[in-house]
Amino acid sequence: VSTSADRPLERGGWVTTLATRLAIFAKHDGTEVWSRDWQAVTDVSAVRRDDFFICEKVTLSEFLSVGTYVLKSTVRDERSGAIAERSIEFSIVADPSLAAR
Repeated sequence: VSTSADRPLERGGWVTTLATRLAIFAKHDGTEVWSRDWQAVTDVSAVRRDDFFICEKVTLSEFLSVGTYVLKSTVRDERSGAIAERSIEFSIVADPSLAAR
């Protein structure tokens, strides 16, 4: 039995399934201080996509102390196994006026 969500696939639609993992590392020694395990995102489209964007809201742990960290985002294509990684450095400061610098 076919559902309406299945029909575009039967007519040549496209499915993209990616999984994301987030991790935070202490910059000074590379210790992983927080992580979120793999979460899959599936998108179905009637046309083949040239790009695909995933937006994620990251709520930092209240247990992170003052210091410099690296947030690493890893994206895996579930079909091919291809992986892309990007990192961004950020700092937690005690004095809010320092955050503007």
